[in-house]
Amino acid sequence: MKNKKAFILILVISSLVAFLSRCMRGTETGNDPRGKMYIGAESCKQCHKSVYDAYLTTAHFNSTQTTLPGKVLGSFTQPQNTYVVDSITNIRMEHRDSGLFQVLYVNGNQQELHRMDITFGPKHAQTFLYWQGDRAYELPISYYAEIQNWASSPAYPSVLNFNRLIGGGCFECHSSYIKSKLVMGKRGYEEALDKRSLINGIDCERCHGPAANHVNYHLAYPEVKAAKYMVTAGYLSRQQQLDACAVCHSGNDIRKEISTFHFKMGDTLANFFLPAASRTTNSATFDVHGNQYNLLAQSQCFLSSKVMTCATCHDPHTNAGTNSTEYVAKCMGCHTNPDHSALKNDAVSANNLQTNCINCHMPAQESRAITFQTAGSKLQSAYTLRTHRIAIYNGNSTAPGAKTIKHR
Repeated sequence: MKNKKAFILILVISSLVAFLSRCMRGTETGNDPRGKMYIGAESCKQCHKSVYDAYLTTAHFNSTQTTLPGKVLGSFTQPQNTYVVDSITNIRMEHRDSGLFQVLYVNGNQQELHRMDITFGPKHAQTFLYWQGDRAYELPISYYAEIQNWASSPAYPSVLNFNRLIGGGCFECHSSYIKSKLVMGKRGYEEALDKRSLINGIDCERCHGPAANHVNYHLAYPEVKAAKYMVTAGYLSRQQQLDACAVCHSGNDIRKEISTFHFKMGDTLANFFLPAASRTTNSATFDVHGNQYNLLAQSQCFLSSKVMTCATCHDPHTNAGTNSTEYVAKCMGCHTNPDHSALKNDAVSANNLQTNCINCHMPAQESRAITFQTAGSKLQSAYTLRTHRIAIYNGNSTAPGAKTIKHR
């Protein structure tokens, strides 16, 4: 009888422990390739659904995606799907039963084809990669919304081919994670990528850090409203907030010592790169692509403020869009009565002075990093992006040294 009671007591205690363990554990961890302390962006919407749903529409979240029909901006219907290289050679974007492909034809005969496996970029421009074993290669043709057409991929060599290797460094600013290692190849040690570990886009934990403890704590104690085990911008200094953006938006001209996949909000960016003593401070050398931080840092708006950060104008959880109205409102929040007396009366209308701040003071400029060729052209065209150096420029639409692009 005693043995039976003891057995029942042990069974009850064991069941209770298992139940409490499940409650405290909340969501299972250990499946994320970044480590057991990561839990995946899906877990965030349990408590932050509105923020999560809004973030799904952002360029950050969609910076890399699996290439699928309906997600590619360019046409797959002839003749719009054809990039003419010369009189006998063309590359066609084709939708076949097994996916989307770029196909090389010479004299009408198929010579090479590769599936479009990964898309870099959601709306302004889209570049595509294909997998070959544990290597990723850039496909030679990209789509550019600026010209509403296919053209050569950024800075692609004049001879289009399918052999441009893409390393893990490109994924560091376009995805949340991919595992890589060095393996012995034909030319010595080469980088091998584990495509199964790829986490597309910039997810919640890429910026906020591993969230397993945070999620499990608040599932166990939903009455606690103060965020536990989570770093948010409110806890950080101005420079730490800036570094969280600058890890991907301060250019690619400084050599990394540590993969920026290891950067977490609150880290110091200087710990990840070699000393930048050789870097020039001349803003003319900062490309408008990927170097928003250094351009902003040379702006008088930034220099005269003690609190201005990227988040002053950009809500990282919402889609930035292309409508300038909300950005102009940010300008007018500080510049309530701007002095335009130096302008000639006919230079710009009074209405434009109040509605086009960024077109004058943050004009579109040509990128030296992103150039491309349109079909049949031998000349490079430059992609235009808005500069983040807020200043007074000569002219209303282009900055000093910038030219109006004519796609040839």
